[in-house]
Amino acid sequence: MVYPIQVQVFVSNFLQDILGVYWPEKVSNIDLSKLCGEIPIDQQIERHKWNWIGHTLRRDSDHIPRQALEWNPQGKRRRGHPKQTWRRTVTVEVKAVGMTWREVKREVQDRSGWRRTVDTLCPLLGI
Repeated sequence: MVYPIQVQVFVSNFLQDILGVYWPEKVSNIDLSKLCGEIPIDQQIERHKWNWIGHTLRRDSDHIPRQALEWNPQGKRRRGHPKQTWRRTVTVEVKAVGMTWREVKREVQDRSGWRRTVDTLCPLLGI
């Protein structure tokens, strides 16, 4: 699994190559992002995730990705398997903003409202 910090390191190295910043010179990742007008990769990933959730929840109920997003597996996990799921992490992030999953599903139907919600969930801090 690739973590956002590893992706950020790759992007920073790539931007340094493009700008011609080499070893003795030091430029922080924040300054590098500002020079190029780039948003930090973890923020980009977060925004893409929420945009995808909105897109998927607007699809028909028989669409497979929507069924997978709303699926609630039953039963016990085997020993050693984490109880934390992707859906649970999304629910925790939504609760941090003061919404429920049901409110998210309702908000998604209004595209402009959903864009404002995505801006609230993951504000652009790098620009």
